[in-house]
Amino acid sequence: MARASTNRRIHLENLGDLSRTLRPIVAKNKARAERLIAELEEFRARMPEDFYRHGLALAELSRPALYAAAGHKNFRELLRARRLVGASTAYKLIAVVHNYPRAQAEGLGFAVAYALTRFVAATPEDDRASRLVAGNVMIGRTPVDRITVRQLNAATERVRRAAAKPTKDPEAKAARRAGRELQKRLRAAGAGSAKVKAVRLEGEWCLRTDMVVGDAGGWG
Repeated sequence: MARASTNRRIHLENLGDLSRTLRPIVAKNKARAERLIAELEEFRARMPEDFYRHGLALAELSRPALYAAAGHKNFRELLRARRLVGASTAYKLIAVVHNYPRAQAEGLGFAVAYALTRFVAATPEDDRASRLVAGNVMIGRTPVDRITVRQLNAATERVRRAAAKPTKDPEAKAARRAGRELQKRLRAAGAGSAKVKAVRLEGEWCLRTDMVVGDAGGWG
């Protein structure tokens, strides 16, 4: 009994040391989260023209360490409780800042920039939206620097319809099936924004996974 009591006391002392170590880190994260929230509230009216700055702040707030330090269970709860922006808009803004440097995103505008990320996600190639912008590639008959949201949405739907058509390639079928199964497991585990796509890289079928930062807590 004496030994058990001693072990328990040592364990509690270790927890106390850990708590003292973490306390300033949590306080720092809370202060940072509150500053970001205040910034978002301050320039909310300027969001259309200052969307990139908005997205950067939201991307940082979507980190579990920050929204937890601010007293929220998840990123969506923080958005709702603080009345910052709708979750759908927040994730779109985060997607834009994750896919483009500021100059590219601002040159395209928020709506086109996000629509282009959707188009890229739908294509089988392992590409990035920023590369398409840098090369001013043609999508259909229109270069990226002149394309509209409507044209991008139409192109995205064409790509998705083509991808949904039956294929006789057994490797492609297996890769797409594996992608669907992995996406289902990730979403069931809590990563609701997870998207898994089968892509062909250097002759091999691979699975590419994308998810918003707020859903990535605990995965890496």
